[in-house]
Amino acid sequence: MHLAVYLLLTAIVAVNARDRDIDEEAYETEKLTYCPKRERWHKCGNACEKSCTHPKQPSKRDCDRPCIPHVCLCVDGYYRDNQGTGGCVRRRDCQTWDLPQVASKKKTTKEPKKAPRKKKIKKPSKDSFAYDD
Repeated sequence: MHLAVYLLLTAIVAVNARDRDIDEEAYETEKLTYCPKRERWHKCGNACEKSCTHPKQPSKRDCDRPCIPHVCLCVDGYYRDNQGTGGCVRRRDCQTWDLPQVASKKKTTKEPKKAPRKKKIKKPSKDSFAYDD
């Protein structure tokens, strides 16, 4: 019985050690091939990355978010586009999110019609009413 437990524990330790080696190997491979262009792989990053909408990176004091493991971040000189959902672009290439511009100066709606003039109501004369005496 003790031998079976010993063998089982030895097998579990061996599998865990192998998995850890695979994880480290994957880490080394992943950091070289995983990140898109203009991004660098980090073992531990945070969500306080420079972006087109927030070009100044918050100070470490202001950004005390927890570590995000295995993340790609923009390299120096590049900013995350589309509020953190796009790729990394130069600041001059950041998209602007202004209101849409008018494409044409041609009127697309008609002027409202003027309301018809109100007819003047004549005051009733005394003769138009029947009085009971």
